[in-house]
Amino acid sequence: MLEAQEARTQFKKIDTNRDGYITFDEFKTDLQRNPKVTDSEVQQIIRMADHNDDDRLDVNEYVKLVSRNN
Repeated sequence: MLEAQEARTQFKKIDTNRDGYITFDEFKTDLQRNPKVTDSEVQQIIRMADHNDDDRLDVNEYVKLVSRNN
């Protein structure tokens, strides 16, 4: 797990179009460093962390997902 500030920095790297959200495609690209991650798994992670049901993660949702301070 990451510290909250580390998670925010990581969020900025994953949010490649800089719109303030991590989309399925951005998250999948980041997670493809582990080739065993499937589209279904990426979608499950997003669904689990997406508290406002907009099919993307904002910085607070992402930090809550990966931070040890959640």
